[in-house]
Amino acid sequence: TDACRDLCTKLQTPETNPSRGEADLEPKRKCVVQILETTLSKDFYLLKEIIPELGALLPKLEAASVQTMVPGTFQFDRLKTALRTFLHCVAQHIPVVIFLDDLQWADAASINIVESLLKDTHAEQGVMLLVVGGYRDNELTTSHPLHGPISK
Repeated sequence: TDACRDLCTKLQTPETNPSRGEADLEPKRKCVVQILETTLSKDFYLLKEIIPELGALLPKLEAASVQTMVPGTFQFDRLKTALRTFLHCVAQHIPVVIFLDDLQWADAASINIVESLLKDTHAEQGVMLLVVGGYRDNELTTSHPLHGPISK
């Protein structure tokens, strides 16, 4: 979630820095915000629980946000979908790189979320998302949830 929080903070600031090649970031930022306002309206409150910075980035959704109670498994699936939608919407306009370290400590739910982010990304044209993971293989047990994704 730290990567998503940092991304929201960067998107909140309409700064441009031509020396770093950011002069064209403002039109992309506005476009991303508009797309996110449209695509995340239903599940905004789920993402805001783990990414509070979304409230400042998407004030229209913040004002209209209504939390609805749904069963745990269904809510987890909606969270995965909303997180994937968020990252893919941004990554269609701005390249996103996420580095996940110490995956040997990740639980099954976290691995499941990462797998959902990577699912079918090659099929979605224009998505500039790179996820890099690091782990200590000598610390993985044979029953660790990371074994499945590694073998794929």
